[in-house]
Amino acid sequence: MRRSRFCLLACSFVLAVLPVLGVTAQQQAAAQASSEPAEIDEVVVTATRINSPILESPSTITVITPQDLATPGTTDVSSVLERTSGVIINDYGPVGSSKSISLRGSTSDQVLVLLDGVRLNSSRISQVDLSSIPMDIIDHVEVLRGGASAIYGSGAIGGVINIITKRPDKPQVSLSVSNGSYIPRPASTVSADYSAFPYVYTTSAAASNPLDLLDSQQVEMSLAGRLGDVGLTGGGSFTRAANAFTWFDPSQINGWRRRTNADDLAGSANLGLDLPLLGGSLSARTILGTSNTGTPGSVYYPSAAGRQYDTSATGTFGWKTDRFLADSLSLDVKASYKYDDLRFDDPAFPPASEHRTQTAGLEITQRLLASESLSLVYGGSGYFDYVDSDNYEAPRDRLNLGAFLSAPVTPFDNLTVTPSARVDYYSDFAASLSFSLGAVLRLSDESSLRFSAASAYRVPALNDLYWYDPLGPSDPNGYTTGNPSLRPETSYSAEIGWALITTRVSIDAAVFTRLVFDNIVWLFDSSQNPTASS
Repeated sequence: MRRSRFCLLACSFVLAVLPVLGVTAQQQAAAQASSEPAEIDEVVVTATRINSPILESPSTITVITPQDLATPGTTDVSSVLERTSGVIINDYGPVGSSKSISLRGSTSDQVLVLLDGVRLNSSRISQVDLSSIPMDIIDHVEVLRGGASAIYGSGAIGGVINIITKRPDKPQVSLSVSNGSYIPRPASTVSADYSAFPYVYTTSAAASNPLDLLDSQQVEMSLAGRLGDVGLTGGGSFTRAANAFTWFDPSQINGWRRRTNADDLAGSANLGLDLPLLGGSLSARTILGTSNTGTPGSVYYPSAAGRQYDTSATGTFGWKTDRFLADSLSLDVKASYKYDDLRFDDPAFPPASEHRTQTAGLEITQRLLASESLSLVYGGSGYFDYVDSDNYEAPRDRLNLGAFLSAPVTPFDNLTVTPSARVDYYSDFAASLSFSLGAVLRLSDESSLRFSAASAYRVPALNDLYWYDPLGPSDPNGYTTGNPSLRPETSYSAEIGWALITTRVSIDAAVFTRLVFDNIVWLFDSSQNPTASS
């Protein structure tokens, strides 16, 4: 069902001040032992696809450092990101539950998530579950705010999260063991009796359950080292959680209620390889993950026997060189493949629902130094998705081909202007053109002014277009359906900002606005059935 076009206008002022005693203890010691100043201008890659100082980025960038990731209480990358300005984490439950991200008021579908520059968003569902990314593989995270489709294509309306994995720069072995607990408390379990409405009955639970003090455990191990010129990284994690917490429920039982059937068993393993090859560096990564999670939902649906099973395998291969045929040329090539299988099974509400997604991708980026004041950054990408879902009438596939060009020019020593444009072809949508224009004025070695304006877009996910409920409209728990007539979301944004980075303080202030057309949302029609609309 098509509804009227939806427009969103957001305007916000963001000011983040982070006192820092020093970049790192090693940098402090080096600064004290030498007359040279400590390094304060971090190098990032996400804003322009090439290494550049953060003060020269035309977009607002935040770097989640290894020190941030090592903060006590950090269980996954989302727990660090939620402390970042402009970031909202959508947390859908306890350990093992999905966690997605919103940037500057965007939807989770409008945030592009990358792993070493390779997109993780699939055509089946646009958002990425951050809790599924193993912490032991992450070196740091770059958070880019604002429209970035001119560089990365579909999905980058709110911004980009680029997760950079660890490299074997030095020998390292780490082991982490953590325990999560709840205070034992008398409670009642709440279940459903489907023989009569309203389906609810309660069962008294023990007044005190000592096992609540050992509710969840997580073990993580990582290692890195070199055998001559070959660098190796590896690791794995195991998580077990009962998630049997209690809370006061005034609406349904007016008493303390115990969460049941929310247990989680999950594991992951990863292996990385780095070595010099043909004048450049080759890298390969493999990540495996699996989880078995109870899905208690509400007291009506799903039932106490509902479970969700996730299995995924990701492989990436990259080759990068700063000199390709000539000193003025560089080249960065990335290839990837991902398989994901998600199954939900609830005996009280058959049939089971399973979704199998395969994605193969290729990213190529090259930089040409045309002169001292002009460089060209260009490249292309190709992604093919194949989805076999029990909630589609037939398997679906999608091919995406894209090409981009960015031309940073420095007319003056302290001013850089960067125009960018990208064209994308989709097998099920017309070609899309996106653009951006950024400018950075360096005020000093520690501060800069920036301006950017950009267009961005997101093609509908296959779920948005083709999802249907096999139980049919007679299902009393709801009937969901996609909308094959949806149009791509499009947005226009602008930003003015100022940044100051010293060895003791980091300040970033920005004023931005974003206008979104054809925003895709799931709405209820007159029969209370959720339907994708634009």
